[in-house]
Amino acid sequence: MTMLRSKLFFLNLRDFAHGFFLAFVSALLTFLTTKLQVNQEISWWEIALVSGVTFLSYLIKNLVSNSKGKLFKSEVPAGTKQS
Repeated sequence: MTMLRSKLFFLNLRDFAHGFFLAFVSALLTFLTTKLQVNQEISWWEIALVSGVTFLSYLIKNLVSNSKGKLFKSEVPAGTKQS
């Protein structure tokens, strides 16, 4: 199965969908760990903050990655050697 990744300095819908999914999962884990601790109230602000930071981090990582997942590497045209 081929994964469609965006090119260097571009984002696509898949990047936003995966970023949103990671933000949701991180918020859920933050909620669960907070809930499992004794006498701790849930801070919705902290959950929102963790979700936002996770979402932005994922988008920034994908923004500076090429379609092969390598950071700060430009695309190599097909049929050429990369030195």
